[in-house]
Amino acid sequence: MATKGKNNSRKKSNTRSGSSAKRASTKKKTTKRVKDEVEFEDPFFEDSSKEIILWSSLALCILLCISNFGIGGVAGNAVADFLFGVFGIIQYVLPFMVAFSAFFIISNYGNKVAIAKVVAGFVLLIFGSAFVELIINGQNILVPLEAFSFAKERHYGGGLVGGSIVFGINDSFGLLGAYLIVLIAMIVCTIIIIERFAFDKVQKSSRYHADRAAEKRRARRERQLMEREANQTRFNSDRQAIIDKIEKEKN
Repeated sequence: MATKGKNNSRKKSNTRSGSSAKRASTKKKTTKRVKDEVEFEDPFFEDSSKEIILWSSLALCILLCISNFGIGGVAGNAVADFLFGVFGIIQYVLPFMVAFSAFFIISNYGNKVAIAKVVAGFVLLIFGSAFVELIINGQNILVPLEAFSFAKERHYGGGLVGGSIVFGINDSFGLLGAYLIVLIAMIVCTIIIIERFAFDKVQKSSRYHADRAAEKRRARRERQLMEREANQTRFNSDRQAIIDKIEKEKN
């Protein structure tokens, strides 16, 4: 009876090991099949989608540019007027920014720093429209809808975006606060784009002066030790040699 029990347990264990082996082999085959599909995937579709995005952004840039100057037809001029109302004077720069951003992101595909720079560029343009709105209508702050109508009719000013920023900041911090906040935001965006920090030269200069001061302290401490050694030396020849070395280091 004990022998039968052992045989049954061995059969069960063999069955379990066999089923697990079949599952593992099936899983390996599935993984291999997926890997083969990925390896043999045609790269044409990815390259063609990038090409389509580039040419579409270039066409959009050209259409918006000619519409900005009133030669884009009825539909183009209507779109341009609406965009002027939304973005203000930066509408003249916005088409080029769209095309350049598409080229920049695709040429740096997968780079998060490139995306951050593009976002910072658009934020810089938005705060640039707010700065223009402050210059043009700073003494008479317009509500956002009035700023939209003003920019739509005259094709300059801050538009709805710049007018909303100026109206919100001016209502909370006043005109000087609005100038300060807008300028700081523009400086921060510029730093992100060019990757140059405003206080780099100050830090380098302070580090240089600190190193020089530390070197002077070290030299003075060594000179004091040598003078003490000269005072403690009994023989005139050794004493004179140390004094000559001290004078040489001073010069």
